[in-house]
Amino acid sequence: MPKKILLQTTIPATADDWPQIEALAGQFLPAEEVDVARQWWESAPEGFLLARDEAGVPSAFACLVEPHQVATRVLDADPIASRWRAHLRRDPPPRGQRTLFLRFIAGRKPWSPALSALLLDATRIYMEMRPELRRVYAPAADLVGADASCALAMGYLPTSLSANGTQVFAEVRGQRLPLQVAAMPFVPNTYKR
Repeated sequence: MPKKILLQTTIPATADDWPQIEALAGQFLPAEEVDVARQWWESAPEGFLLARDEAGVPSAFACLVEPHQVATRVLDADPIASRWRAHLRRDPPPRGQRTLFLRFIAGRKPWSPALSALLLDATRIYMEMRPELRRVYAPAADLVGADASCALAMGYLPTSLSANGTQVFAEVRGQRLPLQVAAMPFVPNTYKR
């Protein structure tokens, strides 16, 4: 039996897309997050991405912005983004380095083709920002794999620690966790600098 290919298009949201994003937020986000999404939309609509299925129907959305694109009042009122902002104040990236907030990525879970397309588009944006991109903040629950046993973590390391299989440590919610360096995702192994 042939596999079905599910086509998803990801595009920047337009001013006319808010009602559809609001409906998706109401369907896929916790109730308390819907108003937060509206505040982010009002502050930084240019950061919203929309996934559409083969029929053009919106099926998922994401919000990916640099912190300076969002009004300070919105960041301070958001329990998640305010923690990210506080961390940036305590541990600012070096001059010339950039940071992204992936505040929302919402759609049918476990990972639907629409969410996968949005994550690939976010990764494309990350790659375009290299080497200036220093950090990407995202709610941990949004990056949990389909069976809740895995998560995606990406980062930049000094060359001395970048070999596949090298063990490094990350601090997650105050806990020191071991990580293992793996090949860069979404790039053919013929990648050259």
